[in-house]
Amino acid sequence: MTSTEKAVTRTAAADPYPAGAWEFTADVANVFDDHVVAHLPHYAEFQESVAVLSDWLVPHGGIVADLGASTGRTTEMIQRRSPHREIVFHLYDEQPRMNVRARERLKAAGAARFQTHTADVITDALSHAGANLTLALFTLQFHAARDRARILDAARKAAADDGALLLAEKIRPADPLWAEVGAELTTEWKLAHGVTAEEARAKARSIRGVLLPRRLADVEEELRAAGWVRPEVLFRWHSWALIGACAR
Repeated sequence: MTSTEKAVTRTAAADPYPAGAWEFTADVANVFDDHVVAHLPHYAEFQESVAVLSDWLVPHGGIVADLGASTGRTTEMIQRRSPHREIVFHLYDEQPRMNVRARERLKAAGAARFQTHTADVITDALSHAGANLTLALFTLQFHAARDRARILDAARKAAADDGALLLAEKIRPADPLWAEVGAELTTEWKLAHGVTAEEARAKARSIRGVLLPRRLADVEEELRAAGWVRPEVLFRWHSWALIGACAR
C-alpha cells in the first residue's frame, strides 16, 4: 500500500463520523491496523512491550485473554515470540469482522489453541477461566466508569490466582500544564508521522465524548476496587500509559 493509499484509509476511518460519533464498524475493521498505528503514538512500542512482558507472565500452556482484541495483533505477536509454549488464546471483540481478521492472523502465526468470541465484555459473560494474562489495550478508554468497573471485576474473577493484567490507555494528566503538553505533543507526533492536519482534526472531532480518558490515580483506584493489586506504570509516553497489575 502506498503512502497515498494509507492516507486515504486513515481519513476514511474518521471522516464518515460527525462529532462524537466514532464507532468500531466493519469498515473500521478493514483499515484498523493502519489507522491505529497512525493515530496512537508509539503503538508499536506498546505492543512490543506487551509481547516481551508475556515472557514473565505466561507459563507453558498458559491462558491469555484479550478483551477488545480488534484484529488480534497483540496475541499474534505473543504467539510468534513463543510458538513453543502452546499458549491458549481467548480473544473478545464486539465486531465480527475484527474476529475474522484475528483468526486469520493467529492461524498464519501457527497458533492452534485459540477461540474468538463475538461479545460485549460489559454485558456478556467471559468464556474463559484461569487466565494467566489478561489484556485490555486501548479498550477501557471508550467506556464510562461503571462499565469499566464491570469489565475489570469480570476479568479479575476469570483470572488465575497468580494472574496478571496489562491495561493500556490514554490518561488525563491531573496537572493542566502536563495535560496541555500531552495534547500538543500527541498532535505533533501524528503530523511528524504522516498524518495530515485534516486527518488529525477529523479524528479529534469523531471521538469527542467517545474517548473518555481518566486520571492515572483513578485508574489505579479502579483496579484495586476490582481486586487487582500492586498497579504499576510499565511504559508511558505523556498521556499514554501501559499499566500492569496482579491478581494477588
